[in-house]
Amino acid sequence: MSQPKTMSPSQIAASQANGRHSKGPVTEEGRENSRFSRLRHGFYIPSFEEGMAVLGEDEADFKRLEADLIAYWRPAGAFRERLVRRLARTLWRLERVDKAESGETVRQLEALEAGCDSQARQVDAQVGPVVADLERLLDRVRRRDFGDGQQIMFALNSLRQRRKSGRLELVHELLFEPQDDLADSDDETPAEAAGEGGPPDADEAADVDRSCTEAEILLRAELQEVLARAESLKRQAVVSPAEWSARLAPQSPFLIRWQDSLGRQAERLFNLLSRLEAQDELRAGGPKPAQDGTEPGAPAEAEK
Repeated sequence: MSQPKTMSPSQIAASQANGRHSKGPVTEEGRENSRFSRLRHGFYIPSFEEGMAVLGEDEADFKRLEADLIAYWRPAGAFRERLVRRLARTLWRLERVDKAESGETVRQLEALEAGCDSQARQVDAQVGPVVADLERLLDRVRRRDFGDGQQIMFALNSLRQRRKSGRLELVHELLFEPQDDLADSDDETPAEAAGEGGPPDADEAADVDRSCTEAEILLRAELQEVLARAESLKRQAVVSPAEWSARLAPQSPFLIRWQDSLGRQAERLFNLLSRLEAQDELRAGGPKPAQDGTEPGAPAEAEK
């Protein structure tokens, strides 16, 4: 059995000093501000009014809902008024569940969209430099601007390292390997022949032009293939509406339970208020007058 490690006096002093560091807010204002630092939905806040304030809900909207329910039920007595107010709070919490569910869906959609944008940026980061180098190389070959041949050889070799392409190998052979049919020298390449000073003879010029034309065709085809591949990768990052729906996570079990519980609670309150209202109608000898002032069951006025 291993023995517990003993701490040296310096380690004990350091531990005590660390323990005296902040362990959270110490003032009443700080504690009040940190109470809801990890608030997610507000369903467990004990005070209904406090929950509305913390969640940024409009109290005036709730008061209007409460007033509409009181006007509809016309509760007689404090007990029934409390039932109506409880029904108002239950319906408000039920709407809060709907908003939480919608907010979760929006967060998932934003995360999926951010992932698609990230994939598109990665494609641009990978393909962009290759496209730029190919375009510069193609422009110089088209203008027969080889200079001393070193810069263009370096650019081509850099592309060959990043892309294992048969076309780039052929371009290297055409431009930077000696051609048997060049007139002046067996060791001279088309790029050197095109870049050296002095007017070339007709045969040499034709050979150089033919090699450069073939290299230009190959580079143009390579560039088109790179651009098409990049476009294909970007299209794969675009998500169709059906794929959006498939990728969304199912509704939270927590929200489902709350929605079911609040729905049943609202139904019980509604049924209770309806039964109390029916009892009042029986005691009074008939149903209450309708909202428009007409007697219930009275025949409608005949149309003229």
